[in-house]
Amino acid sequence: MLQYEEVLDAYGTVGRWFCKEIEGIKHWITINMGAQLYFKVQGTSQITLHFKLWNTPSSIAYQINDGPLNAIVVSEEIQIAQDLDPQKTYYVRVITEDIPETNDLWVEHEGVALREVKIDQGGILKGVRPIHDKSILFIGDSITAGIGARRDGRGQPYTGAASMNYAAICSKLLGYTDIRCAFGYTGIVNPGPIGIPACSGYINNICEAISDESQNPDIVVINHGTNDSLHNQSVKAFKEGYKALLVQLKSKYPEAIIFVMIPFGQYMAQAIREIVGGTEGIVLIETMDWQVTYVGDGVHVDLEGSETAGKQLAVAIGNVIQKRNK
Repeated sequence: MLQYEEVLDAYGTVGRWFCKEIEGIKHWITINMGAQLYFKVQGTSQITLHFKLWNTPSSIAYQINDGPLNAIVVSEEIQIAQDLDPQKTYYVRVITEDIPETNDLWVEHEGVALREVKIDQGGILKGVRPIHDKSILFIGDSITAGIGARRDGRGQPYTGAASMNYAAICSKLLGYTDIRCAFGYTGIVNPGPIGIPACSGYINNICEAISDESQNPDIVVINHGTNDSLHNQSVKAFKEGYKALLVQLKSKYPEAIIFVMIPFGQYMAQAIREIVGGTEGIVLIETMDWQVTYVGDGVHVDLEGSETAGKQLAVAIGNVIQKRNK
């Protein structure tokens, strides 16, 4: 089992979370797939999660101790455990698996909103977070978020699996904390739906009104270019925007190693090679020979392709780290 440390807050978080009052009640909110929340309980026979429910629900996955990761569509009340032994301590991990891209995420924050965790009266709940020395910040679009990783198509109840996509697999193999900053439809130039900006706009902001000051990653991985190509953004604007983004990232994370991936579908590949070739201190990751597989749309990576890409990316990053540590 993972090793944990206690935190002062009610819950420990990994990724982009913020607190907001809804109907007079404090909620813990994230609009990013792959964000994680941790706590431990003792002295209770059951655990029930309570959420604010939007018109189009998200999905989460939860894990208790070393048990399986169980995915479920968010409802107002979800009992995730019963018949627990009150004498034992249970560690709980919650991850946002799928958040609808068409919800108003950026302004109204219609992502995953946890209202409270209920346990038996007299039970003890404390926030914890896993002890990891290193972290990776993954920046990208719906592919990096995890759309498509669970199954083909976009039917109900959900199609995303942030816990099973290439970023999650790569982080686990390397032993790094996985921090996700990815929004569907977005690119270097291409904006997302309902007010979500292009990439540079969400590097410094969690949402429209809240800045991001919490992350200090050891590694930054960027996977962009797919939506810029599919939405016919100009190569010139793309290159200018990518160069400016790299300056922005180097300024915000001066100690981090920055990796730039060629998108799996090889979108904007030559432009990206030219950008990285002219920028000092940036590592290019080629993906052409990875033999990644896709869901029916030919764009989003399926579960098998996610496993392949995650393993290949872990090898590529590991080789660079090993060379630098010599």
